[in-house]
Amino acid sequence: MWIALDHTVWPWDQAWYGEVSLDLWTTLLNAPRDWPDAMTSAFGSKAPGTAWLGQFFLPLGWLIGDRHALLVSIVVCQIGSLALVFALSRRLATGSTPALAGTLVLGAAPLFVWTTHEYITEALQTLTVAWSLLLLTIAGRTWNPLAIAAQVPGVVGVAMLAKFSSPLYIGLPVAATVVLLVPRILERTTARSTHLRAPSTILAAAVSAIAVVGAVLWYAPNLDTALEHARIARSDTGLYGSERGLWEELGEWVDRLGDASFLPAVGVALAVVVAAAVAFKLVRGGPIRATRRLVVAAVCVTQLVLVVVTFATQPNEEARFLLPAVPFVAVVVALAVSGVPRTFALTAVALVSAELILVTLQVFGANQPRYLTYYRLVEPNRDGTLQRELERLVDVSCTDESAGRITIVGAEHPWFNANTLALTASDRNSGVARKCYYTGVGYAEADADRAWERIVHLDPPYYVAIDYGAPDNRLAPELRPSAARADAFNRVSRALVERVRQDPRFAVVPGSRRAGFVIFESEGTLR
Repeated sequence: MWIALDHTVWPWDQAWYGEVSLDLWTTLLNAPRDWPDAMTSAFGSKAPGTAWLGQFFLPLGWLIGDRHALLVSIVVCQIGSLALVFALSRRLATGSTPALAGTLVLGAAPLFVWTTHEYITEALQTLTVAWSLLLLTIAGRTWNPLAIAAQVPGVVGVAMLAKFSSPLYIGLPVAATVVLLVPRILERTTARSTHLRAPSTILAAAVSAIAVVGAVLWYAPNLDTALEHARIARSDTGLYGSERGLWEELGEWVDRLGDASFLPAVGVALAVVVAAAVAFKLVRGGPIRATRRLVVAAVCVTQLVLVVVTFATQPNEEARFLLPAVPFVAVVVALAVSGVPRTFALTAVALVSAELILVTLQVFGANQPRYLTYYRLVEPNRDGTLQRELERLVDVSCTDESAGRITIVGAEHPWFNANTLALTASDRNSGVARKCYYTGVGYAEADADRAWERIVHLDPPYYVAIDYGAPDNRLAPELRPSAARADAFNRVSRALVERVRQDPRFAVVPGSRRAGFVIFESEGTLR
């Protein structure tokens, strides 16, 4: 319902993933022979799994719109994560109530709910984490060990297609699964040949083969750029964060994990329930019979520690990277309230159910005390005015004459940037072979002369910009504060617009000065 009501302009990463998904689908429809090359060259620096998956949901766009269709793929990943967490928790816990508690921990997590509305990679990555935990859970049981082993390459392949950082989240579950499976596979049993020919083994092997081949075909030409992108993301203190020392950062990331998993009041109350359940087990004593539970719990806790410590050693402060860690929290809660009186599990279910209600109310605009909210959860933007203005800018700048050339976008804001206009162009030309390109004046460029050299070199057919300083053409009031700030991505934006305005080789496109935007057309070549 939220997705259906929302008309928010997609920001940088979301827009880029959406653009690539649309382009892949358009290529498949119009030039299927070029589609394999388009698949293996997608992004170049970012793993393509989300865009690969999303393109196959675009037929729904004929009914609900392309962007809404792409978000349906995110919802499907989220549903899969919930189903897998419930399935593995049900196999680990005693009774279905602890499994329900763990599943609700994931489903009600504020960051999980926020991700449902965003076209980003973490949803697919979270699904692979839940899949790896399910394999660990069933690795020591009587089920076909070869079918489980055949899935291990598949979960690794899909995880790497989801995001380059995936080993940080699935490393321990996969390693522990292999350790548990090897002795079982090496056993000389009469059932081995039966297991090998079983449909479950054959299907698992086929899925894994597809995932592994896909990962190899993409990483073979793109590994160097993916490594460079990862290096910049974890080392750039100017754009993504700051270095404040390990211990201070460690505390910040622990807080971020808590905020991502629970509303503050619910988190405290649930921590008390979990602590009481663990204390009950310790006081009760008795033989430890659930070795499998202990292994899974140890893997989850250790993996959480590794994730938090790893992020504390780098400057990037983006909390959405923690979403794939939330399934570990969910499974720990399910295990903690299992094997104790049912009251503990019922209390946990009641708490996280209340949280689910609270976050749902928040995303539909209900006023709540600040300590019962999550800062990223916002109600849907039902006003499509800005999106329509961007579509107007694209309709003017994306023509048969400008197709194949690169138009410059003279600002970098979440609601107005090259990625957003490129997505809008791909959306407007969905299913059509015409491709228009958009780029910025330089990544966080601080030198106006260097940015101008880039503009001259690219020789754009159009320069699309914010009409800075024009009293008769002002942005919407809600956009003016962010446009007025010369942040790290817009230090030269104003100067370049003035330079373009004064350059005789550019002319304002008649009728383009509207809603705070302006389009300049290049008359001839700039070179």
